[in-house]
Amino acid sequence: MISDTKFVPYDYEAFRSALCERIKKLRIERGFTQHDIVRRSDFYESHWRRIESGKTMSLQTLIKVANIFEIKVVDLLEGIGEPTSTPAAKPEE
Repeated sequence: MISDTKFVPYDYEAFRSALCERIKKLRIERGFTQHDIVRRSDFYESHWRRIESGKTMSLQTLIKVANIFEIKVVDLLEGIGEPTSTPAAKPEE
């Protein structure tokens, strides 16, 4: 079904910022330190800090992060950076 809302493009900076905040929040909620994450994965500590600060994120990294937290990639991304949309203008009669 096609929505009645006008498409609004994603904002890269907002998406990146929201994603790195979600990753950091997940780590903290699960009681992990950055060092714990490094021990559980093949990331270097400096690389993990770059992930949490939003300086690096490839598709491969995104998949590794989801695996570390044992969640689906779609769950990691759900609602991240959703652009604000406005209803499509209705034609005047």
